[in-house]
This record gives sequence, structure tokens and C-alpha cells, in this order.
Amino acid sequence: EWKVIKSQPNDGFMDASTTIYCNGPCINDIKSIKIRPKYESLPIEQQNWNSQQIKQHYLSIEMFGKLYFKYFDVNDLRKYGFNVGNVEFMIHDMDPKMSGVLTCATDIDMTP
Repeated sequence: EWKVIKSQPNDGFMDASTTIYCNGPCINDIKSIKIRPKYESLPIEQQNWNSQQIKQHYLSIEMFGKLYFKYFDVNDLRKYGFNVGNVEFMIHDMDPKMSGVLTCATDIDMTP
């Protein structure tokens, strides 16, 4: 499986005339990730939910599934986070520590 990290132009399709450069080591799968929602970004009616309720709602396939096979770079994400269903989540820990691809096998921890 291949992951496009950068392209010119930023959108479009690959075809037989596309030049592909492979440079650098393979991208690791993320084994585990610890995330928390930003309290202020939760809808008012969800601000009193416990971590299990938030996890059941936001980590469903419908909501979180769009992020599977997404490349995460912890340096960018610790500053900016990522959104799921209009709620901002921040990464507190990740294995491997610096970057990787979120997969269905990634252990996701949302405990406080």
C-alpha cells in the first residue's frame, strides 16, 4: 500500500504520465494513540459526557472512519489537532512518537 505525501498540483489523478518519486523510509502504522477532545469545541449538550460516551459517539466508523489511513505528524497535530464531527481533538501521546498512519488496528485511548 502506498501513501501520497505531496503532489503537484495538490489535487488530481495519477495516470501513466505521472512521475512518482519514492524517497525516505517506509511510513509506520500507528500502534496506539491517546487523544482528548477540546472541551470548548464540544457541543453544549455533550460537555458533561464522560470519556466513554464521547468515545462511543466520536470514534464510530461513521465519524472517525474518515481518518483511517490518514498520515499523522505529531509536530503539526500537537499544535493544531484534528477535527472529527466539528469537534477538535488533540494528541497527548502516540506510538510511534513522531509520525505514522492511523489504521483500523490502532489502539485509541480517550481515558482522562
